[in-house]
This record gives sequence, C-alpha cells and structure tokens, in this order.
Amino acid sequence: MKYQIDKKENISILIFEEKINAGNAETLKDLVKNLLDKKEKNIVFDLSKVDFIDSSGLGSLVGCLRSVKGEGGDIVIVGLIEKVRVVFELIRLHQLFSIYETIDEAVQSFKN
Repeated sequence: MKYQIDKKENISILIFEEKINAGNAETLKDLVKNLLDKKEKNIVFDLSKVDFIDSSGLGSLVGCLRSVKGEGGDIVIVGLIEKVRVVFELIRLHQLFSIYETIDEAVQSFKN
C-alpha cells in the first residue's frame, strides 16, 4: 500500500494511492493502530487516488473507523472518485464517517 502521512494542525491526513484490498488490509489496520497509539485520533483519509477497494479492504477500513470512534476520535473521508463513491455513501448511512470534497473542508469539520 502506498501512502503518505501529513499533518494539518492536530489532524493526521493519510493520503492513499492505488488500491485498498486484501493484500494491504493489514497494513491499513496497523497504520491506524499506530496513530491511535500516538494519541492521534482525528484522521482524514484522502482517497482521491484510490480507484479500487475490495471487500477485505472495505472491511478493514470499516474496522479502522470503528476503532477510531471507540477511542473518541473521528475519521472523515475526502476525494472519492465516482466509481467508489456509491459504496461509501451507503456505508455513511451507518453514521461512521463524513465525506468531504477537499482536505481543507475535512480539517475544518473537526472544529465544529
């Protein structure tokens, strides 16, 4: 899994590239666990460069969302391309996360 981590104020921004799938699902879980271990609980997932998410990747992503919520934090998601947006809109019905178009909008949402 290719990714980079940026910071804006006290918010971690994870910028993912390529795919989130069975091959890198554990990496995703470990990445979020490491952030939680460092007490970084507000996280933006930038998925604007992700063009494929399989069921294992999606399951891991939902598990990450739940673990962050359980620690009193929040995850918001930005930059969904149309072919994966519909899946996230359906999951969002469970009130696990919010979706924004830009990182700045996502960062601002933590202040509300």
